[in-house]
Amino acid sequence: MKGGYSRKSVLTGITSFLIVLFTMPLGHALMIFMEHVLSSTALHYAAFTMGAVGLVMVIIGVFAKGDTRQTLWGLFGGLLFWTGWVEFIYVYYAHRYEVQPLLNAAGEVVTKPEYLIMPSSFGFWVMFMLIYIFSIKSGCDFFTYLQKVFFRKSTTTIVVRPMTRHTIFHEIWVEPMAYTTEMITILLAFLALLAFLFYQSAKKKNSHN
Repeated sequence: MKGGYSRKSVLTGITSFLIVLFTMPLGHALMIFMEHVLSSTALHYAAFTMGAVGLVMVIIGVFAKGDTRQTLWGLFGGLLFWTGWVEFIYVYYAHRYEVQPLLNAAGEVVTKPEYLIMPSSFGFWVMFMLIYIFSIKSGCDFFTYLQKVFFRKSTTTIVVRPMTRHTIFHEIWVEPMAYTTEMITILLAFLALLAFLFYQSAKKKNSHN
């Protein structure tokens, strides 16, 4: 279909959307299962490990050969990343700061504490949407379509000189030794995160003894 979208491409898009839509509950089900089976301390380590595995899978997907392999690595890697490093982060901080669940008149839990603080991430969603629409020449047909609709002939101008210096991340991956300061900062941030998790775990363990 010249100048438009063929039936096959439309069906492919709809099918892809439905696959992702119905796969997300699997990650949520895994999260609920872990909450019932694991102790609080083990849950934190398992969630962090799950997110790390998901991150590795996504990176592998970037270098995988073929669209299908890249899609599968990204789909399941992103699912584990989201469940381990996003959903469980909300659970952790909701419990840490003793956020109370939403109850109905009968005293039954209507909404868990982690879901009450989730709307606070709205600003981050807007920020990433702006980055992808205004400053990234994306391979995603959805964002490409939005750029064509909103900017038309100005699309090239929008993505050539982005509003963020995201090109440095490409350079870090290609020539990491040329960015010693940045790499050391990333490493220290990662070690600080690990130290914080170990400290919190030891503190909670001592409080129970």
